[in-house]
Order: sequence, then C-alpha cells, then structure tokens
Amino acid sequence: MNTDYKYLFKNIGLLTISNFTSKILTFLLVPLYTNVLTTEEYGTYDFYVVTALLLVPLLSIDIVDSILRFSLDKNNNAKEVFSIGVRIELLAIVFCAILVTVNYQFGIIDILNEYPVIFVIYYASIIFSDLMMQFTRGIDKVKETAVAGIINSVVNISLNIYLLLFMHLGLYGFFYASIFSMFASAIYLFVRIRAWKYINLTYTNKQLRCDMVNYSAPLIFSNLSGWVNNLSSRYIVIWFCGTAVNGVFSAATKIPAILLVFQTIFSQAWTLSAVKTIDNQNKEFFKSVYCNYSFGLILVCSLIIVFNKCISSIIFGPDFYEAWQYAPFLLISVVFSSLTGFFVGVYSALKRSKELAKTMTAGAVINVILCILLTKGLGAVGAAIASLLAYISIWLFQLFKLSSSIDFRCFLPKDTLSYAILLVQAVVMYFICNDLILYSLELLCFILLMLVNREQVKKYYLKFSSTKI
Repeated sequence: MNTDYKYLFKNIGLLTISNFTSKILTFLLVPLYTNVLTTEEYGTYDFYVVTALLLVPLLSIDIVDSILRFSLDKNNNAKEVFSIGVRIELLAIVFCAILVTVNYQFGIIDILNEYPVIFVIYYASIIFSDLMMQFTRGIDKVKETAVAGIINSVVNISLNIYLLLFMHLGLYGFFYASIFSMFASAIYLFVRIRAWKYINLTYTNKQLRCDMVNYSAPLIFSNLSGWVNNLSSRYIVIWFCGTAVNGVFSAATKIPAILLVFQTIFSQAWTLSAVKTIDNQNKEFFKSVYCNYSFGLILVCSLIIVFNKCISSIIFGPDFYEAWQYAPFLLISVVFSSLTGFFVGVYSALKRSKELAKTMTAGAVINVILCILLTKGLGAVGAAIASLLAYISIWLFQLFKLSSSIDFRCFLPKDTLSYAILLVQAVVMYFICNDLILYSLELLCFILLMLVNREQVKKYYLKFSSTKI
C-alpha cells in the first residue's frame, strides 16, 4: 500500500474513533429526544441550530476553511494563520450578539426572542469548536481531534440524560448539553496543543490575511449554498406546514445521520489527503478513492432504506414515527451530498474556491425554487425531494467541471444505474403499504444493486476471504 493510501486510512481510522462515537451515540439518544420533547419544542431547537449554522460562515467570512487550508501549507507560519483566524472569529461573535440584540428590540423574528442569550452562547460554542478543530487538523494533530470528539460525545450524552430525565429541563437542557459539550472539546484542544502559543493579536501578516480572506470569501457563498441545500427547507416547511411538522421532518434527518457518519469521517480525512497528494498528479489515486467511496455510499444507503421502517419504529416516539416517509429521499440526498464533498476536497486542494462557490450557488437556487413548489404541493416530503434534486444538480455540475483535471466520468454508466435503483427503493418505500410486498421489492432492489456492482463486490469478497484472522 503506497503512502497516499496509508495517510488517508490512518486519518479515517482516527476520525472514525471521534465521529463514530459522537454520531452513533447521539443517534441512539433520538428516542430520548422524541419522547421527552414535543414536536413543537424539537422544531424550535432545530430552528435555532439552522439559524446559527447560517450565521457561522456569513459573519466569520468562513475563515475556518482558510485556517485548515493555510495551516496545511508548510510555507505558512501556523501562529500567524491562527491569530488571523482568532481575530475574525471574535468579531463574528460580537456581530452575532449585535444582531440578536437588534432583533430583540424590534421583534423581527419572534421565535428567536424566546432564547436570545442562549442563542448567542450557542453560536459562540460552534465558533470556538470549529476554530480549534480545524486548526488542530491543519497542524496535523488528528489524534487530538479524535479525543476531542470523544469528549464532546461523553459530555453531550451525559448532560442530555441528566438534564432531560432527572432535572426535567426540557428544551433548556437540550441547549445546555449541546453548548457545554462543544466548549468542553474545544477547551481540551486549546490546552492540549497549547494554543495560547499561537496567538498574537497585535501582529498580523497583511498579505497572509488577504490571501486567507480571498480564499474563504467565495466559500461564504459555497457554505451558504450548502446551508440552503441542507437546512433552508426547515424554514419552508415551517412556512407551509407549521413548527410541529418541521419537528417531525427534522427528526427524519436522524436516519440519514447514520450515513452522514461515514460522510463526515471520510470528508475530513479526504481534504487532508487531497491537499497533500494533489501536487503528485496521482490521478489514479483520486479515481480509485472516488470509485470505492461511491460504492460504499450506495451500499449503506440501500441497506438503510430496506430497514427504514424498522429503524423508525425503534428510535422515534409515537408522535414522530411518520418521519420514516421522508427518510429515503433524504438518504439519497446525503449520497449525492457526500459525493460533492469528495469534489470539495479536490477543489480545496486546487484552491479553486470561486469555481466551487458557483456550482454550490447554482444548486442552492434550484433547491429553493423546487422546495417552495414541491412543499406547497406535496407537503414536507416535497422538501426532501427538492433537496435530493438540488444535490444531483450540484454533483453533475462539479463532475463535469473537474473532468478537465481528473476524469471521473468513466464510472458514470454503472453509478447512474445504481442511483436509479436507489430512487426506485425510495418510491417503493413511500407508496407500498403492504409489508410483504414492500420488503420483497426492497430486497430485490438491493440484489440488483449488488449485481450492477458485482466487480466491486467480487473484489471486496476476495480481499476479505484472503485476509488471515
């Protein structure tokens, strides 16, 4: 195995420890949330999360992506990179506080005035956590980020159980658990890497600051577009269907969260690898990783769709069970989102942030238009379908944009057929009520997927069977 693969797999392994623990254990707490909180409370919490994630790249000019990318470049001074990032992030928190104060005084968004102080603190916890995570990865201390992820999980889960079950704090407890867990992991990293040694707020390399801002500024549109594709549908669902339905729709995203575990782990590791290997012009490495990644996503997505109703009956409370009907379309949306995440790593390595922003913005426009039209006509499931169609568009845009550098189109016929089978699975799940017919068709689709990807299946079977235990 060459060094490119070793570096990628090493980071995947370390990040798996962090993210798998965090995402899976959080997923297992969904029954607690959906039994202790009402659909309205869950919908309100989701609104605050969505709004905070909108303001993070907007107010901070998405500087965390520059912190990661420029820290990885050994020609840059890590102390200067971190100091520039800290100054911009502190200003972002101040701007957030000002916006919340203005909203409180003039009552522009009423729901945001229910927990204004908590919102600002929650925003600051996201900013601090992102800053420390990205910089720590940038200086190649991935082990430390893995430990930080575990700390985040332990604190979050412990506080959720204590504050919701024993203290009966309801939505306040939910907020407190999220805030304290993010601060805990960020403080650990701050102390572990001795971050104070990297801070110098009185000195700034103006040229480096300009380079970092020029790199991150276009990514504001890219990340806002990502926010639109992932989260703006919640506002539209609230608009057409109400907060309670949004609570159910938000709960439905917890099933795709299983797939997002793999996407998050891979994307974080892949960006590090892409930056380090892009200069080697090892195009076969990029194509091989893409092929295996796509197959893994398709396989996991198909299996989750097959057992979608079973999973829903286990993790959701009675008021949230109907969330199963949205999950298959959201799952396939995550597949295409994950594939665009692969391309984002390539764009980051090439420093083509403007081109990335254009493709993401085009997808966001498509998403908003379709989400309004489909949600109005179909309800919340229309929002899920709109997100899926938007990510398919982005995937196609990026696929052909990058073909001049690395040609991924050789996988297109086989992959297209695989994606079509996933769509059939989603439609069958939504329309077929008879369980015997439903599961027969779903298993048939899964078998067809294995036949379409038989070369990959055979390759992995031979590798597994030849492995000595």
